[in-house]
Amino acid sequence: MSSVTSDKLTAEPGIQSVEIGMEVLSTLARQSTPQSLSAMAVACGMSRTKVYRYLSSLVRTGFVERELGTGYYRLSGGSVQLGVAALANVDFIRIASELLASICDDLQECVILTIWSDRGPVIVRWEEPARQIAMNLKLGSTMPLLNSATGHVFGAYMPPEATDFIVREELKNKRNTKLGAKTGVETFAQARTLFADVAKKGFGQAEGSMLYSIHAFARPVFEFDGGLAGTISSLGLEGDFDISPDGPTATKLAGWAEQISGRLGYRAD
Repeated sequence: MSSVTSDKLTAEPGIQSVEIGMEVLSTLARQSTPQSLSAMAVACGMSRTKVYRYLSSLVRTGFVERELGTGYYRLSGGSVQLGVAALANVDFIRIASELLASICDDLQECVILTIWSDRGPVIVRWEEPARQIAMNLKLGSTMPLLNSATGHVFGAYMPPEATDFIVREELKNKRNTKLGAKTGVETFAQARTLFADVAKKGFGQAEGSMLYSIHAFARPVFEFDGGLAGTISSLGLEGDFDISPDGPTATKLAGWAEQISGRLGYRAD
C-alpha cells in the first residue's frame, strides 16, 4: 500500500489537509476488515497522533465509524452514499472512449470497444492509427463468440445462460467455418474448454480466425462488482501485429484494461 506523503499532492492550489484526509479515507476503504489505529498509522505512513486526528474528523462527518467493542475503524453510511453516487455516474463507454485515442496512439494498432447485447458482443467505439487497416467491421457489428478474440472473452466471463444459445447457433450455422477451423472448436464442449482457458489466461487471442490476415488481442474490463463491463481489443495485420502474449502490444493492452477497470471501481483480489 502507498503511504500518504506530501509528494503525492499536486502542484495546483488546494487544501492539503483535505487531500490528506481523503487519502486516509481511501486507505481505509482498501482494507477488507475494520482497522485499528496502529494499523491505519502504518498503512498511511503517519504517526498515530496525526492519523487519529484525521480519523476523528471523518467520524464526525459520518464517513467513518468505530466498531463497538474493539473501537476499530470502518467505513460508515456517508462513504456508502458517496460511493453509490459515484457509481451512478460511472460508465464504461464514456470512460473508455475518453482514453481510446491515447490507447490507439500507444499501441499503434486499431482499437475497439465492445459491450454485450442480446445478439452477442457489439462494437460501440472504434479508433484507427494513422496507417489505416482495411477490415470488414463497423460500429454496431456483432462479433462471433467462437472466432474472435473479443468473443472469446465474452464467452469466458459472461454467464453461460447468456452465451450458450449463441454458441450453439454458431456451431449449427457453421459460421466462418474455414476461418473458425483455426480455433479447433467444432463442438459445444470444445467451446466451453476454450472459454475456460481464456478465463484462466485473462485474455482472448485470435490469429486470422475471424478475418484473414488479421490478428487480435482482447482484454476484459470489469465493473466495480467484478461483472464484465465490456472488452477492449487491439487488431492488426499479420506480419506487423505482435501476437506474442508477452509482447508490448499485449502488455500495453492489459495495462489499459486494468486502468479502465480501476476507474470503474474494480479492485482485483
